[in-house]
Amino acid sequence: MKKTSFNYLFFVILASFFLLLIIEIVLRAFVINSSQLSNYGFNPNGLGDLLPNKNFVDTGVKRLPYLVITNSQGLRNEVEIDFAQDNFRILTIGDSFTYGPYVNNQDTWQAVLEKKLKDKFPDKKIQVLNAGVAGYTITDEFEYLKEKGIKTKPNLIILGIYANDINDLNQEKREIYAREKQKKKTERIFFNFINLAKKTAFFNFLEKERILFTIVKNEQSKNNQAKQIDRISKIEIEEYLSYLDKFIHYTQENNLKLLVILFPQIEQFENNSNFPRDDIKNYLVNKNTDYINIYDNFIKENYNSFYLVPYNKHLSVIGNNKTALLIKDFIEL
Repeated sequence: MKKTSFNYLFFVILASFFLLLIIEIVLRAFVINSSQLSNYGFNPNGLGDLLPNKNFVDTGVKRLPYLVITNSQGLRNEVEIDFAQDNFRILTIGDSFTYGPYVNNQDTWQAVLEKKLKDKFPDKKIQVLNAGVAGYTITDEFEYLKEKGIKTKPNLIILGIYANDINDLNQEKREIYAREKQKKKTERIFFNFINLAKKTAFFNFLEKERILFTIVKNEQSKNNQAKQIDRISKIEIEEYLSYLDKFIHYTQENNLKLLVILFPQIEQFENNSNFPRDDIKNYLVNKNTDYINIYDNFIKENYNSFYLVPYNKHLSVIGNNKTALLIKDFIEL
């Protein structure tokens, strides 16, 4: 009887293994792109939050493949940080509009800016570091600056603010994208096991479905609270400004020069909405903080070419190049 039970258990385990293997093969072939496996995650070490020493082509959006290279510190740079005293280091912090999805490393506005600044100041050593992470907002960026960014010893910090950063402060988004949440995952006992699981399409599929379920659930919750949207919006603006105040105060305390870049959503050109809200612009003016409002410059030209429409609403190669040009003209060494 015991032998029969053992044989049955062995058969169940073997059948489960082959079932999972078949599911893995199907997911890799039709659902989960292999370029997404084990290439993304939080880096608990180094001076950047991206996984270090990566070199891969992200084909998550089939029409928009792009090359991603990170250095040993976890920054989206192809070379290491030059800590020489005569090297002028610019640290860029922000969300996906700073990270630069769907364009190759060399086409991000940071890479283009570095080249343009070297042409503008041929006698200077200049390096532009890309510490952008998709999904981040001001709370994550402030935490990063205090924990890691300050250690890059930047001569200038560029903070990228995108139109949805205020909304990204809501609790639902924080449950998914918050830096603190990602960081805590690396401190768990089963972190090594999770890292191994991340290399499977099955794990990534389940994680993707979990996030989608959370987003749908949160959207339904928002619809039920439609009458409170305006009030919540005002609270979020005040909360955002409070963290922005801390960010600016921290740079001032540490004698760090700060430049803020205000990125608009493409829909705002159609609605003639000059984001960021006047609250943020007025705040920056009152704080004597330098900023560039990209909206004011993009609207003067064919703004559609600056975005990856119709496939995506992030900056195109042209948009990254235009952004770099605007920043280059603003910076004086």
